[in-house]
Parts: sequence; structure tokens; C-alpha cells
Amino acid sequence: MNLYSNAWSYYLPKSPETMAWGLHVVDAGYSLIGPNSPYPPGQHPQGHMFTWEQGRTLESYTLVYITQGQGVLETKRTGLITIQAGQLFILYPGEWHRYQPDIEIGWDEYWVEFSGEQAHKMMEHPALANKKVLHSIGANETILKRLIEINEATQTQALGFELIIATYAAQIIAHLIAHLQYASPEMRLAEKAIRGACLHILQHANQDIHFADLAQKSGLSYSVFRHRFKSITGLAPNQYLIQVRLNKARELLKNSTRSIQKISDQLGFSSVYYFSRLFKKKLGESPLQYRQRIRANHRC
Repeated sequence: MNLYSNAWSYYLPKSPETMAWGLHVVDAGYSLIGPNSPYPPGQHPQGHMFTWEQGRTLESYTLVYITQGQGVLETKRTGLITIQAGQLFILYPGEWHRYQPDIEIGWDEYWVEFSGEQAHKMMEHPALANKKVLHSIGANETILKRLIEINEATQTQALGFELIIATYAAQIIAHLIAHLQYASPEMRLAEKAIRGACLHILQHANQDIHFADLAQKSGLSYSVFRHRFKSITGLAPNQYLIQVRLNKARELLKNSTRSIQKISDQLGFSSVYYFSRLFKKKLGESPLQYRQRIRANHRC
């Protein structure tokens, strides 16, 4: 990052484009605070500047990532807590707070504040449902990289940078959620096992797949396998297989001249009647109607 100084902050006005996007970056910045340095550094707009004595309340979500040093944070919910390098804390809208680095040690902080309908939906994800303030994420290079890229974009202000940094902010939230969901070794192993099962289904969707055998190969009981499969993909294993087959069927109906009977046989459906009935139930039209509509649209 091209550091113009030891501190940078940028506050963005709301625009119709970013509000329609659903996630608007309100402000972003960094502060590299050395020992015995004043805090907070620089000047900030009214409503964002604060002193330790008074604290402040913000209207939007803010993520603050401490990469070096240590300090303290206080909110009404947490009381006074110690902050260490490798920890990220979330400031929720309407929640009074204050924080500062240790005067003898200092800290490096990176932050992004954001709002919007999509931002609110993301922050209501089950992994964040308890509204826990402090998260230990360690040296998370991906999150730090996105925060740095947001700061670089606000410094250079290339065309369309408002939407670009909104996307970076969404990626930070997504990476935080992924970290929280799969923080334990057991959850990481389960994720790897389920993703491997998904890949097997994709590669062998036209064959008979015995999910109990797939669970055993994944090192999980079938009940655990089914539960975790649905929690990760949003679908039960059999429904996932059906969705994969129907997606393949759509491609074949669109891009090949094979008969509906042959497509049904190729994808492993028990009968063309079952295939047609399932296709219509899931997609709202029969395979023949789908093919005719797609071809009619291509002729237009």
C-alpha cells in the first residue's frame, strides 16, 4: 500500500448507485500508532471523532482489525476488554463504544464502516447472529489485503471505485463468516469432506449414487453427513443430485439435438415420465416446452 502517512481516512457521501448496490462504504482508513503517540490521530467528521472520555455511537457497522500491538475496547455489552494483534472487533449501529491502543505499545488498525440493505442481511448471517464483538482471526492475509485495497482505492479514486470498495467490504464480511463457521479443525474436516462429496456428485451425476457409501468414504455417519451436507449446500444430498441433473438437462436441451428420452437415460433418471414430471415441478415447464421456448428465443 502506498502509505501517504501513518494514518489515512476517507469518508464517502451516499450515492444512488451505491445505495442501489445494497452496500455502501461510509468510511475506511488505517492508523499506525507508535508508542506514546496521540490517539485518535488526525481529524474526522463530527459523529466519527471521539475521545476516550466520551466515546461515541455510530449509525453503521464498522469492522476494525488490529494487526500489531495491543489496546483496549469498551462497549456497554462487553465492558472493558483487552485487544491483541490478530483480533477484529465489530462495532454495531447504535452501540456506544470507545477504544484505544496501549500508550506504551501502540497498535496498527485498519477499518471499514458500511451500511445498506445488503450489508444488513450479511451481518444477520447465523455465524454472526450472537452479535459477538471480538473475534480472533490471527494473521488473516485475505482480510488485511481487502482492507488495504479499500484504502488504496480511496487514495487513487479510479473510475467506479465506490462499487469496487463495496465489493471488497462484502468479501471481508464473507471471509469473516467463513472463518467463524470453520474455525475448529473438526468443522474444517467436515467442510472438506462435504465439498469432496459435492465434487463426486458433479462428476458422477448420471450414475446411481449411494449416499450411505459416500458418507462412509467421507468418514462420517450418514445422519451427520446428511445434516452437514444440508447446512453447507442448503440442500439434502438427494435434492443436490436432482438439481445437478436438472442443470445438466437444461444444457442438453438447449445445446444438443438429443431426444428427451435419451437425455433422461443419459442423466440416470428412472424413466422419461419421471424426468419430465420432475423437470416441470422444479422449473415450471416441461422439457419440451423449455426446448421450444429456448429455440424460439434464439430465432428472434
